[in-house]
Amino acid sequence: MNVQRAAHHYLSGPVVPVDVPALCAMVADAHAAARARGWRFRFVDADPFPSFGAMLASLPSGRPGDLIVYAGGSAGILPPSVNLLARALHDVDHVVARAPFGLDGELATARLAAARAPALADWFAAEIVGQAAAFLSTGSFPVQRGAVRGMARFL
Repeated sequence: MNVQRAAHHYLSGPVVPVDVPALCAMVADAHAAARARGWRFRFVDADPFPSFGAMLASLPSGRPGDLIVYAGGSAGILPPSVNLLARALHDVDHVVARAPFGLDGELATARLAAARAPALADWFAAEIVGQAAAFLSTGSFPVQRGAVRGMARFL
């Protein structure tokens, strides 16, 4: 994937409407399913892990357990409480896919999320890959834009 092209598309591509209530319901359902598989979440105000290895080391053999999730910066298009649940699911995807922090790991987690809800592929590609690419290109974390038309082609 070309990081510069993905960043440019994320930052300047056309934003498309997203059915926020449907997205919130999908996140809530996926969160309930994760909890049923044994995941528990504790939200903290500081980034809890300096590395993916540290995240894995905090879990019993990388299986479901108590996952500490960074709660900062949760304001955006989704209600903050739903954004926190989405962030927790994203961290579960890192563990399940053994996807390290960094662009390759973000690609892997975005692919998992898009596979769960193909109609929201542009949303997940923008929120996960687009933001990561923009950060790598500009050195700062971009403002959340939402679904960017055509962003899923970077998955």
